[in-house]
Amino acid sequence: MIYFFTHHYHSYTIKSFLDGWGRSVRPHVTLRNYDELRYARSLPPGGYIFADTDRIDPACRAFVETVGEQITARNWPMLNRPAKLLYRVDLLKKLSDAGLSRVAAYRIDQIPSNLRYPAFVRIDDDHTGRLGPICNDRAALDESTKAFADIPREKLFVFEFADARGPDGIYRKYAIQNTNGTLTPRHIMFSHEWVVKYTKLVEPRLMEEEEDFITNMPECIAEQARKIFELAGTTYGRLDFGVIDGFVQPWEINLNPMLAKSPDQVDLSRLRTQGESTGRIREAFHKFADEAENVKDEPELELAIPTDLRTNVGVNGVEGRLLFLGRALGRAEKLPGIRQLVHTCRRARWIASR
Repeated sequence: MIYFFTHHYHSYTIKSFLDGWGRSVRPHVTLRNYDELRYARSLPPGGYIFADTDRIDPACRAFVETVGEQITARNWPMLNRPAKLLYRVDLLKKLSDAGLSRVAAYRIDQIPSNLRYPAFVRIDDDHTGRLGPICNDRAALDESTKAFADIPREKLFVFEFADARGPDGIYRKYAIQNTNGTLTPRHIMFSHEWVVKYTKLVEPRLMEEEEDFITNMPECIAEQARKIFELAGTTYGRLDFGVIDGFVQPWEINLNPMLAKSPDQVDLSRLRTQGESTGRIREAFHKFADEAENVKDEPELELAIPTDLRTNVGVNGVEGRLLFLGRALGRAEKLPGIRQLVHTCRRARWIASR
């Protein structure tokens, strides 16, 4: 069994895949969230995928890292080892230092004097595409920051801008999904605007370009993407990037990407290539499920979590006792005759109330 963890509001990303292109994978996946994990005293053997960790707060992240290291010690299959992941700002800085990015990112209170303009403001854990305007100097950047007064300052960062327009003036956002080392080209999104969240242009020549990318991804692109994933510590996630003079310019790695829209929501001109691409992801999931199957008979992992870590994520003694009581009642309900006894009592109560 694969245990797939997300933020409790964001499991729709994997559900849409399991309900559509990935239906054959669904029997092998159990969805979990990090709120549940806080209360876990033990974990069943299997394969673990830690998605969405960029959305959880630092205390919960430290908790999940501790859990991940104990799973690692058991040598169970795992994607996205939490303690090894790099997130947006740190990742972009490391990529820049390693020569894998032409631009860097900096916390809003750590902007260097040699920041390369133009630049813009982003939110660290935001996936909605809320961005500040492109700024050509520090004064404009400071003015742009005022529009983010509703966001905690520690979540703001500055991203150096790179113009990734093609010779035809169109912006292209490429995406490659990594699923346990299987790199799958997902799409090219086309737009006349520099912020590309969706495909806004579906001209035949552009669809042919996307089809060629998905069917025949250039090896040089795949190799650069692999290096970026390796530096980021990401074994499950999607790299969004532009291409400048044949060079992969990473924008971000989404640790809980929408794997695919349901087939009925895909433009007919893209249906075949999306089926081909999601098929590769489906195969990668099945291979990971096979890895998980190899450890299914091992004993459960008894978690050793320091008390302060549980306290920091909001677990207290009262909640712990309620959780124990709930589990005890759940186990009792499965005992022979208990269900019938409960049913009889309910029926007796209904008859007495007539």
